[in-house]
Formats: sequence, C-alpha cells, structure tokens
Amino acid sequence: MSSTPKSSMPPTPLRDDSARAVFLAWEGLRLIYNAALVIIVLPIAWRDLSDPAFRSYLFHGAIGANLCFCLGPVAEGYLALFGADRQVARWIIFVAGLILAILLTLLWMFSWNVKNFD
Repeated sequence: MSSTPKSSMPPTPLRDDSARAVFLAWEGLRLIYNAALVIIVLPIAWRDLSDPAFRSYLFHGAIGANLCFCLGPVAEGYLALFGADRQVARWIIFVAGLILAILLTLLWMFSWNVKNFD
C-alpha cells in the first residue's frame, strides 16, 4: 500500500485579499448596483426623459450614487482590519448599501416629481 505523501498534495487555494482582487470584486458588484438603480428609475422617469433639466438632474444623481458606491470597498477594508471575513462583509455592505441607494433614489425621484408637479 502506497500513500501519497502530504507534500505532493495540491495546496489549498488561498483567497486573494489583494487590493486588486477587492477592486475587481466591487467593480463586478457595481454592474448589479447600477442595473438595479436603472430598473428603479426608468419606469418612474420615462415621461421626463425629454426634459434637458431632468436629464441633468438624472446625470448628477447617477454620479452621486456611484460616488457613494465607492464607500463599499473602503468599509470592507476597515471591517477586514477589525477581523471580519471579507466575503461576508462585502455582501452585507453591498446589500445594505443597495437597499439604502434604492430608498434614496425613490426619495430623490419623488422630490423631482414634487418640484415639477403640474
């Protein structure tokens, strides 16, 4: 009976916690984040898209939402420093941030509709 020595067994893959890996993971989540916000905004905003003032309002909101998204990897980094598992922290931050972004987007869209109520 011959057994395989431990040294010839493949090493257990380690998770890549490099800045590059974190950045790429969050950029993948940005696609989901933006798609969710577009799905929320377009049905509400459809009738106002021909208004240049509204398109500017929409553009500024999109920039603001994506700047806020950049807080995700920063928060993940701090939680990892305090010992949190990166994967768990990433998903908790992402889901909580997405829910907050959807609520703020709805409020933001409502403020446009109230301001421009005919």
